[in-house]
Order: sequence, then C-alpha cells, then structure tokens
Amino acid sequence: MSIFSAIMGMFRSSEEEAQQTWMEDEQQRQMFETMRQSDEVAQWTTEEAQRVTDEAMWESEESMRMMTDDMNRAMDDAHWEADDMMSSSDDSDWSSDSSWDSGDSWDSSDSWGSDDSWSSSDDSSWGGGSDFF
Repeated sequence: MSIFSAIMGMFRSSEEEAQQTWMEDEQQRQMFETMRQSDEVAQWTTEEAQRVTDEAMWESEESMRMMTDDMNRAMDDAHWEADDMMSSSDDSDWSSDSSWDSGDSWDSSDSWGSDDSWSSSDDSSWGGGSDFF
C-alpha cells in the first residue's frame, strides 16, 4: 500500500502542478488578450480621432475656401458696379447732359470789362495806395 500511496501522491502532485500551470497560463493568456483588446481600442480610438481631426480640418478649409470665394465674388461685383457707375457717369457728363446747350457757350461779351478789372484806383482797399510797399 505504501507504494500505491506513493504513486498516488506523485500523481496528485503532478496533477496539481499541471492544474496550477494551466491556471497560470490561462491568466497570462487572458492578460495578453486584455492588452491586445486594449491596444486595438487604443488604435481604433487613435484612428477615429485622426479621422475626426482630418474631417474637421477639411471642413474648415472648405469653409475658408467658400468664404474666400464669396469675398472675391463680392469684391468683383463691387468692382464691376464701380466700373459701371464710372462709365455711365463718364458717358453722361457731356453727351447726355441736358443742362448744356449751344446758348451756354462762351461769348466775347462775357469777358472782363474795364469796369471789372483791377486798377490803380483800387489801392484804397489795400490800406493806402503806395504806402503799402
């Protein structure tokens, strides 16, 4: 019986060791699986964050491009309107000005007469004739 007990003891010891080793291996496998899943989640999170960042940058760039295009269009429109206003005012200055007619031309009778010109008799307005200089 003692040989049988010794063999049974070795068998139990060997079985306990195998079970202990299996449990340790299982714990290690679970730990590695958890780490792998954590790495996958971290990688997915990083990729998702990069995707969201890229999308936000693209939307921002697109928004800036649209605003710039709108501003350029508005400036072009204002430029064309100013050109139109200038060209229409240039056209109307002389050709279509109804206030000017041939009766308004300069006449020799409109020139300065002798009564309108400055003369030496006007020295009194300057404070006393030749004493001024």
